[in-house]
Amino acid sequence: MSSSTFFGVAELSYFLAMATYISYIAFRKNAIGVTATAITVFGFLNQSIAFIIRWVDSYHFWVESTPASAFIESLLRSAPLRNLYESLIFFVWSLILIHLIIEFIYKNRTLGAFVLPVAALALAFIDVSGVSTEIQPLIPALQSNWLLFHVLLSFLGYAAFGVSFGAAVAYLVMVTESRLEKSYIFWSIIVGVFMVVLIAMGFDYLSLSAMQRGELLQSYFLKATFRSASGSVVAV
Repeated sequence: MSSSTFFGVAELSYFLAMATYISYIAFRKNAIGVTATAITVFGFLNQSIAFIIRWVDSYHFWVESTPASAFIESLLRSAPLRNLYESLIFFVWSLILIHLIIEFIYKNRTLGAFVLPVAALALAFIDVSGVSTEIQPLIPALQSNWLLFHVLLSFLGYAAFGVSFGAAVAYLVMVTESRLEKSYIFWSIIVGVFMVVLIAMGFDYLSLSAMQRGELLQSYFLKATFRSASGSVVAV
């Protein structure tokens, strides 16, 4: 069986687990919570198998393209973390791993209703967007034995932020239920929208080249200090 088959099973499992976790919050029955966890573990195992198969296929692809490479070098550089498809897959895998660890430690299944939607929607994005699932050659800039460790730690951090996002939403929902004042709800929404806009501006800024960033900052500070490029004070 191909890795795509196991990834498909994992995607369906995460959607089903998401619905089951939400049902657990609605009905508060332990059997529903156990079922949700079991479905999540089942999906996680399928995704792990798919990731291993993908790595094996990527390893053979790398060996065929660079037959002179040593085994360890080929193994490290063939890690399936080289494009958007593989990055999203690994992000979801890391997200579910951290979620299951937290659920095991704290014995609280409520968080699953807010984390599983992130995982399920990330996998659904792959299907909807038409991202290429083909194994692609590693670009020269990424041909390093440190690639695996760099991407591994980076995406574990992204997954931790994803779980934190789910926990923050869960906390906001629970606190809002106990504090139904209109002012509290209003300012919670305002702060939330402000944070989303601020993060979007940050990503937009990071997408600019170094030269464009310099021009943007210079333009901002010139306007902020009412000075022209020559240093003289001008009217705005």
